[in-house]
Amino acid sequence: MLTLAGPSRGFVVSDTMFFEINLKIKGDNITGDRDFSKGVIEHYLVPFESQPATSLLHSWPSTVELVCEPIPYPVAVTLDFKILNGQLDLPFKGKISAGTTENTHNHIVLYEYDDSKATDTHRLIGDGHLVVLTRKLVVVTRLNFVLDEEPESMIYVCFCDKDDEDKQTLVMLQHPDEEMVCSHGSYKMHLKVVWRPILKSPLHDNFEKRWRSVHMRSFMIP
Repeated sequence: MLTLAGPSRGFVVSDTMFFEINLKIKGDNITGDRDFSKGVIEHYLVPFESQPATSLLHSWPSTVELVCEPIPYPVAVTLDFKILNGQLDLPFKGKISAGTTENTHNHIVLYEYDDSKATDTHRLIGDGHLVVLTRKLVVVTRLNFVLDEEPESMIYVCFCDKDDEDKQTLVMLQHPDEEMVCSHGSYKMHLKVVWRPILKSPLHDNFEKRWRSVHMRSFMIP
């Protein structure tokens, strides 16, 4: 199974949202690129729904699974991790995840060590000893709604070993804190977060174009 990177921002769904999928298998100079998955997934807003919604896009070479989790009163959190000591020039051989609760099973995986990805073109450690994340964005909920008070939001970050996920280090940051130093095993890391509100925006001009590309369902009149 392939885990796709992104998204780079949180989405606001007022009614219906379309996700356009266009994945290709890179070919050589003779065969060229081939389609791996191509189509549109239509996602509906369900009021007061709190559970993740899963949609599938089936094609002959693949099946794409899209999971959308509703977050009420959302706040976008962008994360960066810098290795302060330990093996500075070698990748962190473990997994980093983040979420809104202490339950790590519901966390979003930000980084997971893979020997096959440690190549010259795919670096796991960037400039300044920053960990190269698969995704940097996590959306959390604003907890308080009292006027004239600073909004309360928190995020949990979990570090665990590659060979033993029971060896975990769980830390928590609460708004407006933007950085902290945490340790896991022989590593000491500097965690930096940026908190941003997610605002509603009007529908895009090419809404009708996306609508026409969706396979229309047939209805049977009893």
